[in-house]
Amino acid sequence: MRIVPRLVVDNAVAVHRAALAGAGIAILSHILALPDIESGRLVNLMHESPPARLPINLVYPSRRNMPLRVRTVIDYLVTAMREDAFMAASSA
Repeated sequence: MRIVPRLVVDNAVAVHRAALAGAGIAILSHILALPDIESGRLVNLMHESPPARLPINLVYPSRRNMPLRVRTVIDYLVTAMREDAFMAASSA
């Protein structure tokens, strides 16, 4: 069976807005979707089959002479990922 999409976009915010407008089923990051799922604006259809976790890499040129603002962003991202149950490394 071939599924023909009604809408094809390469922007997560556009997918999110389309789902909220009733355009169909969407695959969304929990970061975008969770507030709408909690409020009832969106429904999680695949809660029994969570998406595969993909590695996330942070790439920067060097630790030497790193600007404070870059170090601050790195520290923030590492902390946010550790504290987010959906993004934290699984033990499986």
